[in-house]
Amino acid sequence: MAVKQRKDGPSTTIVIIGILLMVAGVIGWVIEALKPAWTFLFPLSLLLICLGGLTLTIAALVSMIKRDRRQLKAAKEAKKDQTEN
Repeated sequence: MAVKQRKDGPSTTIVIIGILLMVAGVIGWVIEALKPAWTFLFPLSLLLICLGGLTLTIAALVSMIKRDRRQLKAAKEAKKDQTEN
């Protein structure tokens, strides 16, 4: 018998994208620090880091909301079963 697994965590793809954006931002900061003539990298790197963090935050919130809805549904079903018995 196959056991159906519930996925409680955020999407792995979204997490990888968020981490890659943040890493790209840090790499941009390092390049800007080593070559001060490339000052355009500072705001671009900051934007990448912020977008990566925002992506991770949104993924965590969506995952939390899905888990809460599933728990509320299970609690309602359990309460419904108690009242029937």
